[in-house]
Amino acid sequence: MSKEIGAELIGLSDLKQKLEALGSELPKEMIETALKAGALPIVAEAKLHAPVKTGTLRRSIHEGEPEWESDTVASIKIGVSLAEVPYAARQEFGFVGTEEVKEHTRTSKTGVVHTVHTFTREASTPAHPYLRPGFDNKREEAVKEMADVMKVLIRKRAGGK
Repeated sequence: MSKEIGAELIGLSDLKQKLEALGSELPKEMIETALKAGALPIVAEAKLHAPVKTGTLRRSIHEGEPEWESDTVASIKIGVSLAEVPYAARQEFGFVGTEEVKEHTRTSKTGVVHTVHTFTREASTPAHPYLRPGFDNKREEAVKEMADVMKVLIRKRAGGK
């Protein structure tokens, strides 16, 4: 499993208590659908806050699959795979310290390919949070979206509209 950074959207107190009261009467698919719907506003907001140079970081922000903690409690992670975007955590939290730059090639403007050998350097990267603002700004909307989706799915299951 790759390392990840992100926020975890967990059913919040009122909604969580109401859903737990319904217990195993609700199919897991309903809860998973609601979690995924609730994650979307946070993902969209995080993408708006992500710093853009090439667009890779912004494109890599996504919601994961729901994970079940018990029969009635599930969560969904929102974030970035550090295996795919190793600098994502530095953008979110910043970094000060020594870093190693691995050997790589670089092509000059004239088309000449140069080998750059491994070296270390002092780095200072200021924080540019994108996940935290996404979560903070859209938390209430996410909870409302989950509740709205659950209402619709429960009505459908009960045979209503």
